[in-house]
Amino acid sequence: MDNQKSNPPADQSLLDNVKEYLSLQIDLLKINAVEKTSGFLSMLIGFIVGTLLVLVATIFLSFALINWLGTFFATMIPAYLIMAGIFILLFFIFYFVKDKLVQNILVKKISRILFEKEQKDDDE
Repeated sequence: MDNQKSNPPADQSLLDNVKEYLSLQIDLLKINAVEKTSGFLSMLIGFIVGTLLVLVATIFLSFALINWLGTFFATMIPAYLIMAGIFILLFFIFYFVKDKLVQNILVKKISRILFEKEQKDDDE
């Protein structure tokens, strides 16, 4: 009977240790989720800012090209038509190579962010 009385504190200690372990694992999961989310969001914000800067630069360069072409044609209509043709050509080029340029790069970056921790753990 003495053996049964000494077991409950040991069982309680084991239960407390399991609760503590689960609590620490949940905290670790939360920290990993925050780390991966912040990495993804920072990449997304950087991509959006970079895209906006390229867009603004493209707009200014296209108007500069239109004005330059307008001096050769003595009117702006052919310059605008040439610029529209350039944009249509760029659209089709981008449409046909978007999978190689954009999609593959984004998939690699996102998967690197999401699975970076697991790869580090596997290497150790």
